[in-house]
This record gives sequence, C-alpha cells and structure tokens, in this order.
Amino acid sequence: MVNAHSTAEKDGDSTNVKRLLVVGYGLVTWFMCGAFAEDLQAAEKENPARVWVNPMPLKVLESRLLTRFGFENGANGWVSGHNCRVWGQNSEGILRIEGTGEDPYVHGPAIKARGPIEVSLRMRSSGAGHGAIYFTTNQRGWHADQHVNFVMNHDRKWRVYKVLVDTPHQVRQLRLDPGAGKGVYEVDWIEVRELKRHPLEVVRVDAGLGLKAGEARTEVALFVKRNAASQAGGVSVNKARTNIAPGEVKKFVIKTQRSSAFEEVDIKVKAKGLPDLDRPVYLHHKDLAIRDGVVIEKGEVRVVVDAEASGAQIYRKGKLAGVVYPLVMEDGRAVGLKIVEKNKTEVVTRVAGKGKRVEEVSLEVKEGGVIGYGVKTKKTSKDAGVEVAGPVVRVVGSLEAGLLPGVEFLGKGEWSSSKLDVRTKEHLRVRPDPMDVTLPMMGFVTRDVSVGLMWERMPIGVEFGTPNFFDGTPEHRMSLYTLPSATAKNVTEMNAVIRVGKGWKDGGRMGDLILDTVKRRGLPGVPKKVRSTKDQWALCLKALNGVLRNEKGWGHCAEAKWVRRFYVDHASTIWRLTGKMPSVPHLVNAGAHIRNPAGYFVTGRAKEWMGHVSRRAAGARREQRADGSFRYRGKFSAGHFEDTASGIVGEKAMMLMEDAWYGGNETSRAAGLKALRYTRRFRTPRGAQTWEVPLHTPDILAAAHLVKGNVMAYELTGKMEYLVEAKRWGVLGLPFVYQWSNRPVMMWATTPVFGATNWVAPNWIGLPVQWCGINYAESVLMLAKHDKTVDWRKVVEGIVVSGEWMQYPDGERAGCLPDGYSHKGQL
Repeated sequence: MVNAHSTAEKDGDSTNVKRLLVVGYGLVTWFMCGAFAEDLQAAEKENPARVWVNPMPLKVLESRLLTRFGFENGANGWVSGHNCRVWGQNSEGILRIEGTGEDPYVHGPAIKARGPIEVSLRMRSSGAGHGAIYFTTNQRGWHADQHVNFVMNHDRKWRVYKVLVDTPHQVRQLRLDPGAGKGVYEVDWIEVRELKRHPLEVVRVDAGLGLKAGEARTEVALFVKRNAASQAGGVSVNKARTNIAPGEVKKFVIKTQRSSAFEEVDIKVKAKGLPDLDRPVYLHHKDLAIRDGVVIEKGEVRVVVDAEASGAQIYRKGKLAGVVYPLVMEDGRAVGLKIVEKNKTEVVTRVAGKGKRVEEVSLEVKEGGVIGYGVKTKKTSKDAGVEVAGPVVRVVGSLEAGLLPGVEFLGKGEWSSSKLDVRTKEHLRVRPDPMDVTLPMMGFVTRDVSVGLMWERMPIGVEFGTPNFFDGTPEHRMSLYTLPSATAKNVTEMNAVIRVGKGWKDGGRMGDLILDTVKRRGLPGVPKKVRSTKDQWALCLKALNGVLRNEKGWGHCAEAKWVRRFYVDHASTIWRLTGKMPSVPHLVNAGAHIRNPAGYFVTGRAKEWMGHVSRRAAGARREQRADGSFRYRGKFSAGHFEDTASGIVGEKAMMLMEDAWYGGNETSRAAGLKALRYTRRFRTPRGAQTWEVPLHTPDILAAAHLVKGNVMAYELTGKMEYLVEAKRWGVLGLPFVYQWSNRPVMMWATTPVFGATNWVAPNWIGLPVQWCGINYAESVLMLAKHDKTVDWRKVVEGIVVSGEWMQYPDGERAGCLPDGYSHKGQL
C-alpha cells in the first residue's frame, strides 16, 4: 500500500504546503493530496490483501421518495426478463411473478435516480434462494458487478426488504431477482428513495501505522474527501481552513499533546451549510508511563488503570500485552469515570462526567490469565437508544493469527476486511451483522501474547479490525457494543471476559482461545428433533425416489441440470433406509458429499470399489510434490500469498490415507503421511472449495479433510502426533458452527466459508450450508473415538439435527437440503 504519510510529505516539500496554524491544544498542518484517492485505489487493486477500510459510514442527510410502484392497476411497467411469467392485474393489487426455471428476474421501467438510492419492497415468496437488485447507470449497462444481494425468507409471509444501491452515478433501470428458481414471488409495492449524503468524508486516520520500534507517536494524519460538488468547497479541520474540490482528498496533520499514556484527539470537520463531522481518535502512547495508576494483579497478569480511569494497560509476565482504551463509550465517545473501589485484584469505577446510560464499570483479574469486565447501566428508559460500547481491547505486537468466528479467520500479518475473500462492499467487516457471528468470542495471537474477548449475551454488536482502522494505529482492535433493540429493553449489565495467554513463540495458538471459550460456556444443547426417526427416513426416501430420480438414476442435486446416474452413494442410502438394494444395471462411484460405498459390498463388488479408491490415490500421488505438498493453479488463486492451502493438501492427503486405510496400500500410506506432515505448517482451514470459492477463503471443509486424514493416520500408525493434529483441526472447525441461536433453525447450523463465490455472490457469511457441516461432522465422529477434549458426538448430533430442520418438509423438493439456509429471515 502507498504510504500516504510519506507521499504527502513529498508534496509538503513544495508549494502545496499552504498554511500552518497553532490551535488550542496543538499544531495543525494541512497538505494537498489530490492524487491520494487514485493512488490508494491503485494500491488496493494491486494488493487486495491490504485494503484500508473506513469504519465510519457516510452520514445520510436526507431520504427523498422518488417513485413508488404500486400494482393496483397492473404491472406498472415491470416485465419478465428471464424464466418467469408476470401478472399485475388481479384483485389483490399485487405483482405476481411465477418462476418457471433457474434465475428468474423481472425488469422495471426506466427511471432517473441520482445514487445512492434505497430500494424498498414488500414481498412474500414460496421460492428459494437470495434476492438481488441489479441496476444500470448513465455510465454502464447491465453488469455482474452492478447488483446487491439481499437475504429473503420464503415462508409465504409478507415482509419488507430494504436494499442500498450504493453508486455515485445516476440509476437508469432496476432489475429484481426475487429468488433462485421455481416458485411464486408476490410484490405488494416497490419504493425508490434518493439518499442525500454528507459530501465530506474522513476516509482515513493514520496515527503512526508505520512507526518503527521505539519511535514516539507525535501526530495524527487525517484524510478528508469531498464526494459531491453541491456545496462550496471551503472546509476547516480543527480551524485549519482550505478548499477541497469534488473527488479530491486532502491530508491534515494534527500534533498530539503526549501529556499522558492515554490521549483523546478530538477532530472537527466543518463546512458552511453542512452538519459538522465530529470524530474522536483514541491514542495509547506506550512509551509514556501511567502516573499514579492503580495496579491489580494475580498470577502472570497485571493490569494498570490510570488515575482518571480512562484506560488500562495489560501486562503478562511484565510485558505489555495490550490496552483497554476507552474503558467504556457512549455513542462513540469515552465516558468520564472515577475510581470508587480498589483492592488487589479489582477496580470499580463510576461515571464522573455526563454519562447518559453508564453507571459503573469494573475490572477484575482472576486466575488463569482471565480479566473480568462488567458494565452496569441505569434502569431508566431515558436515553435508552444510546449505544454503549466496551471494552475496547487493543492487542499489541506482530499478528500471527486472528479470529472473529463466522466472519474472519486471519493468518500471519493479514489485515481484516481485505478483498481476498469478498470483493464487493460486503468485504467491510469491522462491524459485521451480529447474526453472522457463530461463537461469542474473538481474539488475536501475536508473537508474544494471545488475547481473547469472550461474552455470553447474544446477539450483541461486535467491532473487529486489524490494524486498528478506527484510530489509525497498528494495534489489533476488538470491542462490543449494545444493539438498539437491547438498549431499548433497559439491559442493565454487559459482561465480558478478557483472556490473556501465551504468544506464538511460546506455543500459544488460536485453538487455545477457541477451546477456552467452548469449555467456559459449554456446548449448547441439541434441538429437539423435528420428526421421528421413521418419518425422517421416509422424508429422505421421498427425495431419493422423487425429484432426484429418473430412469437414468439419481442426481447430485434436485435441479435438472445435474445429470442422473446410478450413483452408489444414493443406492447405498436406500439400502440402509429400507434394507433392500435398488435394482440398477450398474453402479457409478460417488454421487454425494458423504461417500457411502455399501452398495458395492452388498452386491459383491467390493473389488470394483477399491479400484476406484486406488485409482484416485494414484492420481494424487502423480500430483504430489517432493516436499509432500499439492498445488493449485486455477483462477481462484488470485490474491493468495501462495499456490497451496490446507484444504488443497488436506483433501489429497485424505484420498491417500483412504487407500492405505481401506486397502493397505503402502505407497499411498507413505505419500499420505508425508502430505499430512506438510500440513502442519498451515494455521487456517481454507481453500477446500476452489471450484467456486477463492483459495484464500477460510473453509470448514478444509478442517473436515484434515481431521479425517489425521485420524486414519493415527489408527494406522498409532503415533500420537497425528491425533494431536486431528484434534487441532477439529477445534479450528468449531468457529464455523453456530453455538447460539435466537431463531428456530440456527443452533448448530454451519457457515461453509468466510467469503463469497467468485469473490462476489453468494456471500456465504451468515448463510449456512449444512452439507459442508455434515462433512465436518462425519470427520469429528471418527475423532470422537479417540479424543474427549470436546464432546464431539454432541457436535455431530447437533449438526445433523440442524440439517434435518432445514430439509424441505414437502413440495417438489421434499427431503432435499437447501444449498444455503437463511436464518436471518426467520421470525
């Protein structure tokens, strides 16, 4: 990435330095950086692994209704575009769309709407899949990049969906994709609103990301962009004035006070006729000592709270691990506190300033490197909508691993919210949808320390960013905040646990933080089964004998495009469910995600099946490199730091171990063990679905392959090292599994990957795909025979029962699993 500070300094050496002003608390300088935005975009395109994101959304100043499409008098200009029939004239005054095949969509009439716009629509559906709004602009016609997906519920109930079309251009036409396939989609009305946003934007704050060890943080660089020409160009930042042209970015440098270890820098961006942009930046000067601080400690952990209770430093074995700063916030600003109680292990603070909801904050050091954090709020409904945030934990040191379960799984030196897994605007995940988080924890492992943040109450807002995009500092930031629905209910406590442990160089790993969370919370209960075993088997048979079957055999999926063959996996399943092998002229190997070769055995053709296994292993051996690895050369390697991944090697290792495990092939055994030893270098389960998903993308299937391969290696060799690896990958698969729920079908649902198909859509974050989880369940069931670290059998049962709840109970696809299940749309 372009170092914006040094680039601007070059500009500052010339006539572009216009003014130097002294203000009340320090020095403010501004530099012209007209080319900064273009340079930044070019750098991000060149290196999608390090995209500087803006965690502060643009303010919306006005929402104006442009047009409303009602359907009392007909279709109102909406016409069929692909695989659907449209009716608009009916007694209910609704637009009825009947999907007749895959990817149905309708085109709307011509409009002229200055972007960004918000499209709202009231719909009900009996179809399947996500919805989407495509659009054309005065700059470009229909294009795959110009669309926004939205999650739909297909329970035939009326719902209002709101879709933000975030484009700066004039929108000329809309296209509605109401679902993915056959079904009836009904629309009551569609509204288009033009959104007027604040033309000024603080696109970046840099408070010394490039500082070298020992250098002091002496300034904050602020980059301000003008996105519109509707207002005069005069802008001031903390009284330093200049003009900013539309599309231009200018840099302002604010000198810091450095009067204490913790410093709040208040930034005010002003322009005539516009609301102020007011943004605080919170800095920790680690080279400055806390004077008159309160020390609480136990064991290896020591916490120093500054005298004003604005922040706290966390030490492990005498070395700085991180800070909690601010201790608590209201609507994005630190709350003034005062210490009222203290002892050897606990500090209690109360509000000293103008806190609206916060009443008390406490920090307590406990056994095992645990720091308890608690916030109590007032029990009044006044100011109930005030957002309370804390603790704001900032971990120091070079990153070795980072995790926000369900959302991000980072490796060494990676930045969060990159475009390696999602290239659309959904790549921004500093404040993800709380419904996307699968396990209530997040954490970072650095070279010297591991720090996890764990909590109980869900859903709750989470912030996760490395580097710290909020304050422009190199720390790794994570925090919690109350959701509007929670504050409205007068939540009086917000508790969390900060767990401090060994760093990477001492053997600390992300799996330790995951296990600590699971053990602290306990695994959730398994939901009640949706139907009896007899009825469940009957439903599965309904799919196998119905939509999946024709005279040529069974299809891998229900859609007609999937060729029908006499797959052994399907035939074997029927045999297991009924005790009778279906009469077929021959058997075709595989067919399903969970392999079931029983049909070969009950028909006396075990040798035929072993031939398939051996040929597959032989093919893998031909691909294997001398170091034991396997490589990937397809288009989905773009952006990844190497041409291999745990999922690529893990799948081939599993194939080789199957040949050794079932058939005793010593050549495959040696090759498989060599591949498994190679996988010990990997830190993240990723890259197992490169038929559609990027190689870099974290993936539960990678964990499944490596659990299974290592369990087979352990059973063949008796060597504990393989069981240790199987457990490691089993634990690293748990963040893909939902372990909380506020929906009927959510507990034990499995997020397949933390990314999107083809980097764009569907974005699978928060969109469970249970066949992926069932593969993981099959693998950890093998692990359960040898390892009791986690109740793996309970994990298996939960994932399977969740899948049973997701099956279509009736209709054309009765018994089938949906490719993706939207729990967000459930009531």
